[in-house]
Amino acid sequence: MSRSLIIAKSYYALSNCAKNIIVNTLNQSGFKLNLALPTGNSPKLMYQLLVKHNRKLAIDWSNVNFFALDDYIDVDSEHSFANYLWQNLYRFIDISCDQIFNPKINIDYDNLILAKGGLDLTILGVGANGHIAFNEPDTPLASYTHSLWLTESTRQANKSAFDQTQTIPKRAISVGISTILGSRAIIVLVSGKTKFKVLTRFLKGRIESDLPLSNLLYHNNWTIITDLAIDVTNIEVDCKIEIL
Repeated sequence: MSRSLIIAKSYYALSNCAKNIIVNTLNQSGFKLNLALPTGNSPKLMYQLLVKHNRKLAIDWSNVNFFALDDYIDVDSEHSFANYLWQNLYRFIDISCDQIFNPKINIDYDNLILAKGGLDLTILGVGANGHIAFNEPDTPLASYTHSLWLTESTRQANKSAFDQTQTIPKRAISVGISTILGSRAIIVLVSGKTKFKVLTRFLKGRIESDLPLSNLLYHNNWTIITDLAIDVTNIEVDCKIEIL
């Protein structure tokens, strides 16, 4: 069992820590890895640091598979999460199209993941309402890749990616909670004041249906990295605490 909470002093420290975990996992796996990736603001610097590291050391990505966690439905290609990952990571590293997977594009996503050997490392952000991937509050534990309606709070949180003339998507497709929990290891990036409430709820150690993040308590190998000032004396989850 390995459960860790890493409290970083800055967003840069958070991002660099996440990058280091990815690189270390690549090294330990012999550069053969199934990696599930998030989008949004929280992982952006992590991707930049990973690209910078790749330029220095020329990582061999040929045996790494990349699985997007989710994507919008009914959105133009510019605003798709497939494009986000292309712009922030894929175009900078030496990979082929047959290493890239997306639940909007690839059918029978969970069986595809299993056929590739299962997820080795899943990196998550978290929404202000506690969603992981696009699993909104009250998503069942026994959920796999599915389409869904986004909550209004999630749509509003994502509106900065769209200009005033564009409609914020109402529907998405996402891996399920059971898909995520099937990963051998999980990293959660928790950055920004709007995430303080959901993180402190999680650290109380109770599984709550309206807090999708709390389903990680069913898993025994996760690392949460946050740049929030958390009072460690109030943590009830059995985990190792580090400050960097």
